[in-house]
Amino acid sequence: GLLTSGIVKFDIPRTASTGNTRLDPNLHWIKASLPKDSDAVCDLIDIRTQAISASFIDDKNDPKFLEKALEPGTITKLLNADASIKKLEQPYASSDGKPPEKERAFYTRVSERLRHKNRAINIWDYEHLILEKFPKVYKVKCVNHTSFEGLVSNYSETAPGHVAVVIIANVQNKNAVDPLRPLASLDQLSEIKAFIEEIKPPCAMLHVKNPIYEEVKVDFKVKFHKGIDAGYYLTKLREEIRQFLSPWSTDCYSDIVFGGRIHKSVLLNFVEERSYVDYVTCFKMYHIVKEDPNNNPTEDVDEAIALTSVSIIGSADDHTIIEIAANEIDQCQCEDNVIPKREVLLSVDNC
Repeated sequence: GLLTSGIVKFDIPRTASTGNTRLDPNLHWIKASLPKDSDAVCDLIDIRTQAISASFIDDKNDPKFLEKALEPGTITKLLNADASIKKLEQPYASSDGKPPEKERAFYTRVSERLRHKNRAINIWDYEHLILEKFPKVYKVKCVNHTSFEGLVSNYSETAPGHVAVVIIANVQNKNAVDPLRPLASLDQLSEIKAFIEEIKPPCAMLHVKNPIYEEVKVDFKVKFHKGIDAGYYLTKLREEIRQFLSPWSTDCYSDIVFGGRIHKSVLLNFVEERSYVDYVTCFKMYHIVKEDPNNNPTEDVDEAIALTSVSIIGSADDHTIIEIAANEIDQCQCEDNVIPKREVLLSVDNC
């Protein structure tokens, strides 16, 4: 159903017409279109032709081999060369690998089974049952008496009988995952919901959704130390801000925390502490919630607070950073008044 990544085979009949007047007439052209409701379609990552799948066969390999996904580009050629194959590529990382169960993991799994008895009764049961059944899930948060349909406007924590289960996709496999906003596919959410429906109380109304990702974007001017390559360090500074706000995007073992808040002063201090930054002016911070129609993404805030308990605050895709030229006056326009960047009070004795 085009709900997840995979291989699609087309059986094109010999009677298929050629003679295209707008594209190459020697080829058959396939068109896929959507007349309406395009937001309901999964994001398209890539389309490649002549695809095959390869599976790992254990040949007394190191058991730790399956703990990490096989990086893209690791497989570059066939074991036995074939003259009919011009080139071989591995554009994506491997998936579904799982190392043999260790003794400690076995006792943990057995202990959890004895506790929940394969029945989803309380919050702990929901979370551990899903984590055990679906290895692709990185983290689960279950919220009771909460109705959640994916939008802030449809979120309510006063809904008796409703259970909201929020899923975070595994950030280790980044084939189909945005590092800043790891989202589970619709196919995966449907599988999880079908699994829980069989073992939950019949009176519980279940909601299985992705979290609400709230973005923080900064806008400021920066002066680098003398002799610094501005082009390189502007890119580096943007990347370090993204890593600071969304540490899981580069370190897959970093925890993803629900809720919380981010202070402008903390972010400003982080930027000023960079070794290549001289000073910062006109620092603004914006709190962007795309799922909230009442959100004002152009309002400068001192503190970004998560709107719901199923929200995750992270970095925006890009940040507006302007370099202060060497001959530019160190001043900031604010409400039609020219305000210096800093005021320093000095106390001098015996002068």
